[in-house]
Amino acid sequence: MLTTAVLALSGALLSPLPQQTACESLASLNIPNTTITTAETVVAGPYITQGRGGPQEGPLLPTHCRIAAVLAPSPDSHIEMELWMPTGSQSNRSTASRHDCPITKGVRPAGVRV
Repeated sequence: MLTTAVLALSGALLSPLPQQTACESLASLNIPNTTITTAETVVAGPYITQGRGGPQEGPLLPTHCRIAAVLAPSPDSHIEMELWMPTGSQSNRSTASRHDCPITKGVRPAGVRV
């Protein structure tokens, strides 16, 4: 279920998001057992952590589309998730690197099934 929702959201974002409204329009996607609670464009700026010790400024992030959703594959489940997708020319990259952890399109970590 989680994989289905993430793939549906990712697939909707494979094309560049040239306008802010393209991101916000994802809130209207109808995905089974999924409620999209937020779809918003976040402008470039520092990441602010929300952990213990109060807010801390982190690395500079590019403009991205932030999608928050609640997945409910069974009546007694409530799985909250977020997906941050690059917008504009950033979304055309085939490889992204973050904290020395490369991510390549079409490659899944061991144990992840579709």
